[in-house]
Amino acid sequence: MERRKLQLTGGSTITVSLPRKWIDESRIGRGNEVSLIPQANGTLVIDPRDEHYTHKKCRKLEVADEVDQQLFRRLIGIYLTGTTELSVVSSTRFTVRQRQTVRDFSASVIGMEIVEEEANRILLYDVTSSGALPFDRAVKRLYKIVRAMYDDAVSILQGSDILADEVIDRDREADKLYWFIDRQFNMTLETLQLAEKVAGGLPHGQFFTHTARALERIGDHACRLAEAAEEMETADSRLLKLAVEAGEIMEDAMASFSAIRAKAAVDIVDRGKAYRNRCQRYLQQYATRTPDEALSLFMALESIIRTAMYSTDIAEATINFASQD
Repeated sequence: MERRKLQLTGGSTITVSLPRKWIDESRIGRGNEVSLIPQANGTLVIDPRDEHYTHKKCRKLEVADEVDQQLFRRLIGIYLTGTTELSVVSSTRFTVRQRQTVRDFSASVIGMEIVEEEANRILLYDVTSSGALPFDRAVKRLYKIVRAMYDDAVSILQGSDILADEVIDRDREADKLYWFIDRQFNMTLETLQLAEKVAGGLPHGQFFTHTARALERIGDHACRLAEAAEEMETADSRLLKLAVEAGEIMEDAMASFSAIRAKAAVDIVDRGKAYRNRCQRYLQQYATRTPDEALSLFMALESIIRTAMYSTDIAEATINFASQD
């Protein structure tokens, strides 16, 4: 770091000279424009890139014997870094399973499309526009999907004819949206102009991403609750009441999130603690059931509790974010 003095020029204009080394590395000079981006902490970022700069990041993935989930997770990891052009290559021909995994990856994320395909090389390109889906809209859309998943899981617990597979199928849409949000946040860490465009700044982006992560976890537990509910013959009224209450805590947490209401969020955190204690007392009371009954009950109750606890995480994030102002 180096410090420079402000200079008065023309009687009223304050200027500061920029380091020559930075000027040369940025390939700018006299007559070029730079973007000045004020930060919440009082600092000022100088960005030499054009205001219409498009984020571009190229990666190459060399595939050996990875298949199925191993390869899929590697592809997801690269996607989350903000890669816009991905070349998947192999020293030999791709196997049928490897090629199908790459196609499944393309179908499981937003934006990455296969544009070229050869025997030992597949090229994927991000066809989305940076900032096309702001964080607030993406998180609200994710909440609608997850809330519907949880409500359907509770309906199965209540004896509905809905199948657990229907809930699990929608989890793919929830994952797709969450990965997109996480990816965009990682991109904003490299491009502050994008952070202002899609989130209103890095603190907002972090807040939205934290909430999206909690919602994604709730979606996973909605799937587990649906599966456990199918295995249970009947659910007693106390368990059903606890399941409905967890959904209400989630709804109220998202309401406090949307309005940035710290006081309401504090109340939700307190409700969550009391709720968890009631669930634990319920579990102790029914721990004497047969092993098969107890397993399904435990799985269902665990997912219900996790739903409420991840909802209180959203409330706590709201409290922390509101405190910044």
